[in-house]
Amino acid sequence: MDLLKVIDLFESKHTAGLADRQATAIIQLCKAMVNEDSQTGFFYRELPQLARVLELIHDRLSKREYDMIPALQAILDVLKVPFIKELASDELSQVPNMPLAFNALCLLLKQEI
Repeated sequence: MDLLKVIDLFESKHTAGLADRQATAIIQLCKAMVNEDSQTGFFYRELPQLARVLELIHDRLSKREYDMIPALQAILDVLKVPFIKELASDELSQVPNMPLAFNALCLLLKQEI
């Protein structure tokens, strides 16, 4: 499972209404990244996909679909771990994508639950 597959679960006409399945997919992805055996964060190149997932979670929460709260907690657990660089230049080349993720997080911080 990766972020693109999670986004597809949200946007596919067949799985768009299955909030519990979407939340489970996010939780499984995050548990594979952060567990007792390993502490792996997101890759810098995944920032746009991460921002999109956070926006989709925000949309669900704004519709009062609280199944997404555990999924959001799982993502926040992964965000505690530093991002991973594939190339030495990733940190510099992906910096323009940081505001996407921060803006999506700001939407969630403003959300009244």
